[in-house]
Amino acid sequence: PLRLVGSEMCIRDRVAVGEIGSLRLAYVGSAALGGVMAKIIHEFRNSAPNVELEFFEMDMEQQLDEIARGRLDGGFIRLPLPIGQTNFEQTVIQSEDIVVALRTDHPLAAETEVQPAALKDERFILTHLKPHMGFAANIHMVCAEAGFMPTEAHRARQFSIIVNMVAAGLGIAILPGSMRRFDFPEVVYLPLAGVDLCSEVALIAMPEPASPAARNFLELAKSWKLYDKTQKGNS
Repeated sequence: PLRLVGSEMCIRDRVAVGEIGSLRLAYVGSAALGGVMAKIIHEFRNSAPNVELEFFEMDMEQQLDEIARGRLDGGFIRLPLPIGQTNFEQTVIQSEDIVVALRTDHPLAAETEVQPAALKDERFILTHLKPHMGFAANIHMVCAEAGFMPTEAHRARQFSIIVNMVAAGLGIAILPGSMRRFDFPEVVYLPLAGVDLCSEVALIAMPEPASPAARNFLELAKSWKLYDKTQKGNS
């Protein structure tokens, strides 16, 4: 039974149930674009207003190291994790379609959708990640299924910079559908024909959270209804 001090639970009991404490979370920049991360954090804040929240923008590999060392309670990333990283619990919170970003004067820009094979001879603006992890893995899977490897023109750490490079005519890019939020007059985002692959945003954490507050946050993420593919104009 909970012990009461006056009309409130004592601090120790409130910590034990996760009503007070602290939570340290990291995120990759693109994980926030779809909006679900913010909704989960908002719901948690309403349920536990006395839990102190700290946020850090951080690359996936650094997140994995910090979570494993106990310096972070969790992180929002884009799957897949690097090969061999099997010690983390993954909770998918959003699944997005994948699009190609083209400059408006590109020969394919007037199409309603683009066959991936039509991009074989294009120069790609890629993310900074290795080909087997995060959204970089999605790019390489789309191209591999179409029978080619993407030719690199440039790399960038942020999707917003990649879109700017597309607008500048430096190449094309395969991106998650939430990038439609970046409405550049010089850029169009088109579906990729026949591509069922999605980009998944997930909360990663250790299987046994270090604190009750962290456990509650993870349980909230698990209970969150997975959003279906991001819809154009509502992403």
